[in-house]
Amino acid sequence: MYAKLIFRNAKRSAKDYLVYIVTMTICVTLFYAFLSISSSYYNPDIGSEYDFTLLSDGMKAVICMITLLLLFLIRFVNHYMLRQKQKEFAIQSIMGMEQKTIGRIFFAETLIMGMISILIGIFFGVFCSQFITAMLLTAYEKSYEISWTLFPDTVLWTVSFFVFSFLVVGIFNTRTIQKTKIITMLSAEKENEPEPGNSRWISVAAILFELITVWAFITGIQKVWFYYDARFAFPVRLMYWGNILFPLLTLLWSVFCLIKKGKKNMLITGLLICSVLNAFATASVAALSNKYYLPLGTGMLNQYLLFLLIDLLFFIGALIYLAGSFIVTWKEKSPEHRYHGEALFFYGQITSKLNTTSKTMTLICITLVLAIFLFIAAPILTGWASGYLGVRSMYDVQVYSRYNHVYEEKNLPQDNYEIITDFFAAHEIDPVYDCTFSLYLPKKADFHNRIKYDFPVVAISLSDYNAIRKMLGYEQISLEENEFTTQWKAIAAEEERNSFIAEHTSVVTDGGTLNISGQPYSVEAMGETLYNVYTDVLYVFPDKICEELLPVIRNRYITTTKNISYENRKCASKRI
Repeated sequence: MYAKLIFRNAKRSAKDYLVYIVTMTICVTLFYAFLSISSSYYNPDIGSEYDFTLLSDGMKAVICMITLLLLFLIRFVNHYMLRQKQKEFAIQSIMGMEQKTIGRIFFAETLIMGMISILIGIFFGVFCSQFITAMLLTAYEKSYEISWTLFPDTVLWTVSFFVFSFLVVGIFNTRTIQKTKIITMLSAEKENEPEPGNSRWISVAAILFELITVWAFITGIQKVWFYYDARFAFPVRLMYWGNILFPLLTLLWSVFCLIKKGKKNMLITGLLICSVLNAFATASVAALSNKYYLPLGTGMLNQYLLFLLIDLLFFIGALIYLAGSFIVTWKEKSPEHRYHGEALFFYGQITSKLNTTSKTMTLICITLVLAIFLFIAAPILTGWASGYLGVRSMYDVQVYSRYNHVYEEKNLPQDNYEIITDFFAAHEIDPVYDCTFSLYLPKKADFHNRIKYDFPVVAISLSDYNAIRKMLGYEQISLEENEFTTQWKAIAAEEERNSFIAEHTSVVTDGGTLNISGQPYSVEAMGETLYNVYTDVLYVFPDKICEELLPVIRNRYITTTKNISYENRKCASKRI
């Protein structure tokens, strides 16, 4: 009997559920399309030298975390349907049906519509995923043909996620119907919603923002403790301390409002201002890290980008909330405007919808910010990846050593990495260029100089340097017996380079004193492993001078006739 009633109600309310079905279908389509990239069955032909699982595994977790925002959208759409059917629920209750049963019937109706949305969404998601694959293959300069592909694991993830979402929201809806009085259901269309000042969502947002601020404060302290150096430029020092002081100010403001028992608007206004200050501090981390080559890893930069995103999201929510609260306050404290003409009715209509409107506008703005953030990040990340391949990773194979943790000269590496030669022979890989070389300390006494950011500049012999230049297609250089030149990283600033050359017109080495060449520097990209840690410059000395110096770093660069598959690269790296 109940099954017939459920299907009859669903059929009769099909027009009312149209908004619900369309919204859920779009969500399922996008979810399936992007999650399909992480499928174990997804295997685009992008070349044997790439392995897409490194990206897909991370995307699966990120997509699921981001789409948790859909719970709010699903909740909002369900809340809309719940208000639309309040009078129908009241009539059913008057006729003798238990409210618990009414809630279950409504839950079953929304679940049926949700399952229809999932089926339609997966159907469209398959086509949408084809466009994503086409863009991916185009980026790798591969041909592409549209084909019908359904990934079982992606279907399972999609169905599980949305069914779980429907269950969670359905439980809340059922409890809401059980607790709502019949008279309230009958008059639901005439009731005004609570004013923004009584809204709970901003309180929850403020608490979450405070928790993230505590995390940012602790992170800032850790960065100062481990990485701060008084020799940093003033902007860098300001950045380090700003990421401590601004989160601390945010927390102190909350404590102050709690002690003084200030109004909610007072607290939110202060947090809004603090979110702007925090955003400037966190945004400066990525900018200054690139400019001053700070030793902050990718994970740390991603963490600060997360802080920046949270600051922006809270700023949007707080701004929209305060705008609504301002209208309510103006209405209450300006009777001359409130009672002028039809203004009272006008204000009443506005304030009755501010609560829902503020939530809707906040969700829309957050979605737009995330979309803009991703659109901005996409070309930046693409450029970074291209820059990595084009400037930092110049060779098919590069093996290098560091002497940071070597404290005895006898333990310095002198290996020629013959294991790579054996591996190439076993896998029939032919090298085009193969250069094994050492990097030297100009003065042996600098071997024990391990001060951070003050490591000595190392040198390379002219013959090895020219061999690498030939490998990369650059012109050869020449030096007199008593001359040297310099090779610079691409990220080094022109001012830094000119200042260094002006201060080092001659270099005292264990093999004699050398003077700067008429061609004092080169800036062609030659990879990052050619330099000592925390340095942006490399000396190029004549071979006879290098014979008198202490070799501290051992490198090997190889280019091959054909691309090396990812599996072979992985196998070789494990052996090394």
